[in-house]
Amino acid sequence: MADITCPHCGTVFQVEESDYAELIRQVRDEELRRQVEERTQAIRAQAQAEADASLAKAHERIARLEAEVDKKRDAAELARATTTAELNERMTEKDVRIAQLEQDLFAQRASQEVDQKVALLASEAKIRELEQQVANLTSSFDAEKRLAVTTATAEAEKQLVALNGELKSASLERENAVSQVQQKMEEALKYRDQTIRDRDDEIERLRDQRVRLSTKMVGESLEQHCETEFNKWRATAFRDVDFHKDTDNVEGTKGDYVYMEKDESGMEILSIMFEMKNEEDGSVRRKRNVDHLSKLDKDRRNKGCEYAVLVSLLEPESDLYNQGIVDVSYEFEKMYVIRPQFFIPMITILRNAALNAGGRAGSLPRCVGRTSTSRTSRRRSMTSRPGSPTTTASRARSSRLPSTRSTRPSTTCRRSRRISSRPTGSSALQTRRQMRSPYVGSRTRTPP
Repeated sequence: MADITCPHCGTVFQVEESDYAELIRQVRDEELRRQVEERTQAIRAQAQAEADASLAKAHERIARLEAEVDKKRDAAELARATTTAELNERMTEKDVRIAQLEQDLFAQRASQEVDQKVALLASEAKIRELEQQVANLTSSFDAEKRLAVTTATAEAEKQLVALNGELKSASLERENAVSQVQQKMEEALKYRDQTIRDRDDEIERLRDQRVRLSTKMVGESLEQHCETEFNKWRATAFRDVDFHKDTDNVEGTKGDYVYMEKDESGMEILSIMFEMKNEEDGSVRRKRNVDHLSKLDKDRRNKGCEYAVLVSLLEPESDLYNQGIVDVSYEFEKMYVIRPQFFIPMITILRNAALNAGGRAGSLPRCVGRTSTSRTSRRRSMTSRPGSPTTTASRARSSRLPSTRSTRPSTTCRRSRRISSRPTGSSALQTRRQMRSPYVGSRTRTPP
């Protein structure tokens, strides 16, 4: 409770705290409103005074500007009057000059008219004379023209008859030529259509044959291809070599073929484990070459072979494997991935390297070595360019050749430099074609 005393009658009231606060707020708001009104009036009075002062200054400036404008208007009127007087004077002078020039022109025109009349009379006389000459010449020209037309018409008729004969003969020749060309075109079209039909039939036959082949049959066809290529050279270059299909299953796995060569004393010269991998063109689950390297290394170690070679048609679009011979010794020791057309050349490289390393080059026949001097010189020219990718890759490959044998001279594995070059241009196209049809090609039948 709070006590409030009335300022007029002195009566004391008791009110609640909330009511008391409301009364205090009302008194405070009233006082604030009164102060705001006083301040607003003061500001309005000050603004009115400033506006009046600005208005007085504006009126004063307007009066000053009007005076200046009046002075400038008087000066402009004076200048206009002066200019008008000068222009009138000049116009008068020009009128006098124009009148004088008109008189001179009239006199000159009169003189020219007389001269023109005299010249006109002379011209008319000259024209009459020329007209008479023209009439004489026209009569003689008409006679000569009639004679020339008659002569030219006779000659033209003779030429027209000759040309008509030539035109008929040319038309006959053209018709004969057109008929011959049409006949040749029809024959060529028939031959082309027949060729296309034959090729389509062949493609359809091969496609059907490919579809009938199972995955196992596709792989066995590559194995048969490699075995056939080896047997072609067995009698001449691999007479005492044991090349057989690996049938010994060790730890649940085996390779495809084993190459084993020994000297007369029974010491091993070279041993290679071969794995052949192929797949159908329409196969959904595509595999890579690296997926088979671990198994190949395991088979090589189980059979005690020194080298491991994966003969693969996988990844046909890979530029790395399409170069022919790829050294993967950075993952598995003494391992290579090759295309089928490099099957025999790969054996030749490893065999010659082993013969050179063991000092047996004179005791055993070299692998299809010096059969052609021109071919050898051509291969030397292929690898004689310093800094070429072929030379660099071959040197790196020869440096990784078997380390278990005795030290080798710096001239070993020269055939690796000659054969492992990556094909370019038309050779690359031929290599890809051989990859798509790996069992038909000239590369595998050419001595390495």
